[in-house]
Amino acid sequence: MSRDQVEHEIQAELDEQLSRSPSVAQAYVSIGYRAMIDLNEEKAIQAFQKAAHAEPDLASPHQFLGLICADKGEDETAVKHFQHCIKLSCNGLDLAITEENPYYHMGWCLENLNQFEAAETILIEGIKKVPSHYKTYLKLARLYHQQGKYEAAVTIYEAALDAISAHTQEPPGDNVLDVIEGADIIRKLVKEEKESILRTIELNLRRARSGHSYQEIPDP
Repeated sequence: MSRDQVEHEIQAELDEQLSRSPSVAQAYVSIGYRAMIDLNEEKAIQAFQKAAHAEPDLASPHQFLGLICADKGEDETAVKHFQHCIKLSCNGLDLAITEENPYYHMGWCLENLNQFEAAETILIEGIKKVPSHYKTYLKLARLYHQQGKYEAAVTIYEAALDAISAHTQEPPGDNVLDVIEGADIIRKLVKEEKESILRTIELNLRRARSGHSYQEIPDP
């Protein structure tokens, strides 16, 4: 499909969306999101770009453009989109929803770019912004794990458990479903990974005392 054909298709859907939402920008976001779900990348990108142009202070078009770039492996471009979301104070985003959390996804991209300190900084910032978002804790813990910062990893795993426990006590609602879903599975994963690290640390301490070589701690 040519660019002009995509443009025509988007305009055809705009009137329908405007009947549900008075915001042109939000209408374009809805069109883009549906196209993204349908794996129609070109249409999604055009729609999100139109949304950003229609309402420059709205962060959601940049968030979804960032997700598209990240999915394509274009991490540097994705980081720029996520940074722009944060610059806009995440206006229009619900940070409790993983898909709409630029801190979490930016941490992934920065790690892919081997910018570990920057990844750590943005993930910590994300935890401060949304203390209930347990996936950000897990990403930070695994980042520490991979760098050999095992004590720091265990501390963050503990914080992740606390975040899950505290959040699942709240009444379920549209904004917390992403956190509640699968919490028991994640809780088990966190415990298993933490216990594996602790067992290996204890084994290494014993080997060090006896003069034996160390055992590598496996990646998560």
